[in-house]
Amino acid sequence: MASKAGETSRKRKGKAKASTSESWEMDRFLSRVHQDHFYEVVALKKVIPEVPFSLKKGEYPEIRHEIRRRGWEVLTNPIQQVGILMVQEFYANAWITKNHDQGVNPDPKNYLTMVRGKYLDFSPESVRVAFNLPMMQGDEHPYTRRVNFDQRLDQVLTTICEEGAQWKQDSRGKPVQLRRHDLKPVARGWLEFIQRSIIPTSNRSEVTIDRAIMIHSIMIGEEIEVHEVIAQELYRVADKTSTLARLAFPHLICHLCYSVGVDIEGDITIDEDKPITKKRMEYTRDPTHHEIPEIPQGMNFPPQDYWGQLNTSLGELSSNMGQLRVEHQEHSILLHEIREEQRIMREEQQRQGRDIEELKHSIGPSKARKSRHH
Repeated sequence: MASKAGETSRKRKGKAKASTSESWEMDRFLSRVHQDHFYEVVALKKVIPEVPFSLKKGEYPEIRHEIRRRGWEVLTNPIQQVGILMVQEFYANAWITKNHDQGVNPDPKNYLTMVRGKYLDFSPESVRVAFNLPMMQGDEHPYTRRVNFDQRLDQVLTTICEEGAQWKQDSRGKPVQLRRHDLKPVARGWLEFIQRSIIPTSNRSEVTIDRAIMIHSIMIGEEIEVHEVIAQELYRVADKTSTLARLAFPHLICHLCYSVGVDIEGDITIDEDKPITKKRMEYTRDPTHHEIPEIPQGMNFPPQDYWGQLNTSLGELSSNMGQLRVEHQEHSILLHEIREEQRIMREEQQRQGRDIEELKHSIGPSKARKSRHH
């Protein structure tokens, strides 16, 4: 009996030693590496929510029609309450670590993550079901195929942009992007929706080729595998290691959490962002429309209407400067909030570090006493 008791005691001590050396919050993270990534990177990132359309009756009916035709009613109207910690845990566990074991799983993109001990499937099919999107008919990847093999950039330019707009080109003369203020109002509305709900970005003023092609596909009625695109974008967001990168798709993530029984209780909720309205779609700052008129060459005095044009241009420039000042103030406030959040997180990490050290010191003497006892 004594030998069995001794053997049981040794097994228990072995388990305790293993659990101590590899300990992490197993009810929240897949591994110690994912936990460290959460506290060191993901917890410092800001969450940006998806935004809905808010158009009154008679305002851009073509947008309402396209939403109904595509079955995008849920996609364009996020209503889930969002918890910041749920979103951060989702991305921390979705992150593919550098030491991923290729032998165990050759494809690290298994579309699985964990939130509060619950495994979540964010595969394209799960995204499609979450948004209640119809099944693709025929070609399952029409948008991806078009971006890679059938861009039709001249058609994109004439369809989504105002007359006279041109592609910005790189040093080799290859088109790379458009300017937001060159887009037609309808295209601006779709752009903002895409930038927040399908292919997220923090750069709102420039339109990359992939987003321009998606806008064009929407406006001419071509099919788009948005569920496939979003599933890939979730991994792309998770892969960013900069603390300045934003965490997108919070409404979708919380919907997936609720579907497996994760409760938002005790989480930190975020406020809804401003919706896409007619006013926002039609607002643009276009410096080419407000240039100070030149005095015609060969004239010693300006023409009579020159001063009227000059006053008008100066008034418009003054108005734009006022808008810029307001935006600058908003950005300053946002930057201050981000820095304050980072400070709080650093203090919390330091506190947790001290708690861990105290726990280590308390475990050490306890082991020593047990050893002397045996």
